[in-house]
This record gives sequence, C-alpha cells and structure tokens, in this order.
Amino acid sequence: MSDPKSKWSEAMGSFGRLTSVKDLPPKAELIKLVKKAMALNDDGVKAPHMTNRKKRPALPVPKDLAAALAKSATAREHFDAFSPSARREYIEWITEAKAPETRLRRLTTAVEWIGEGKRRNWKYENC
Repeated sequence: MSDPKSKWSEAMGSFGRLTSVKDLPPKAELIKLVKKAMALNDDGVKAPHMTNRKKRPALPVPKDLAAALAKSATAREHFDAFSPSARREYIEWITEAKAPETRLRRLTTAVEWIGEGKRRNWKYENC
C-alpha cells in the first residue's frame, strides 16, 4: 500500500507516533488510504510479512527419545499428533541437559507427560 507521492506512505503506511488528531493525514487522504486497504482486502492480498514467513526446520528426534517412545505406544501416538512446536519444546528440553543424569530424568518425565497427552509446559496452559 505504498504511494511514493504521499508523505504518509513511509514505513508501510505507518503514521508514526500519534499524539493528537492533528498527527493524522488530512481527511481526504485518510479516506483514500482506507478505501485502498479495503480493495486489497477484497482482492485477498496478504501483507508481505504474512506471506514471506519462513518455517523452522523440524528438529531430529534424539535416539534416546525415539527409543523411549518406541517402548510406549500411547506416548508415540501422542508425540506424533503434537504440533511441530510442541515436539520442538520436548526435543530442546531434553537435548539442553548438560549432565547425563539430568537428560535421563528429563527423558523419563517427558515420556510420562507425553503418554498423558501433555505438552511440555502443560502446567501453564490454563492460567
């Protein structure tokens, strides 16, 4: 929606910091911008930041997590049904552990929670 002739087209149509009504463009200019935005919405045009978003690649499942999930069919089903972000949370949590004891403890807890269908931060989902 940029119009090089308009001083209001800078920063993708942003009007900057508005502290009073005087900071808005003239009424005729504002009406023109709203009509242009309505036409873009009607045509189904998406904002560039919505269409150029890059997806993060899926993290590989660590061998120890895959082995633990293979032992529990319900945990494996729940893990496969999770969204990529929910899977990523568990994988990152387990792989960030520095000590082997911590990693094993997290792995055991993760398989238990996954078996119950709980996401990584399930305690805070209904706050």
